[in-house]
Amino acid sequence: MPLAQSLPEFLERTTPTTLAVGAAGAVAALWLAGKTFSGGQKSQGRFPPGPPGKPLVGNLFDMPTEKEWLAYAKLAEQYGAYS
Repeated sequence: MPLAQSLPEFLERTTPTTLAVGAAGAVAALWLAGKTFSGGQKSQGRFPPGPPGKPLVGNLFDMPTEKEWLAYAKLAEQYGAYS
């Protein structure tokens, strides 16, 4: 069946709620893909500079496990104090 004939039949059998949920899902997927694959461009917000994060885990594996105060002091020297 050509697309021109199948689209009206599809729209007759589909409820408005199903179309709205599908459209919202498509918009959300496109937004997420745009945020994920934006080429490293970040909007400059109100946050201070800091170490770069990784997708999904952020800086989880950069957290120190021993002598945390020394690691945080080193980060403060490198990126500046928070306050």
